[in-house]
Amino acid sequence: MVTVELVFGMMIVTMMLALFGWAVSLFGLQAMCIDSASDIARQAARGDQAAVDREKASAPKGSVIDIDASGGEVRVVVKVRSQPLQLVPGITLQGSATAAKEPGKSQ
Repeated sequence: MVTVELVFGMMIVTMMLALFGWAVSLFGLQAMCIDSASDIARQAARGDQAAVDREKASAPKGSVIDIDASGGEVRVVVKVRSQPLQLVPGITLQGSATAAKEPGKSQ
């Protein structure tokens, strides 16, 4: 026979495991933002717009990408919002990278 305490305990454990899984996925999503920002900055510094477009397409789904190519460097910020359920507040993650423009490139 299952007691009420055991049922509530199992529900709490299940919710904690789901929360832990979401937290672990945030680390992966953060790493993807950093990798995307780095790749986009490197390609933009080279002046390769086709490669920049490919890297933008491979960024995390729903991400917002900001490219600032002022001065002698390219700065890229990739932001993405993670919200597992509509009932809980989401978390905005971001990765950024800066690359020096290669000589002769005007992008």
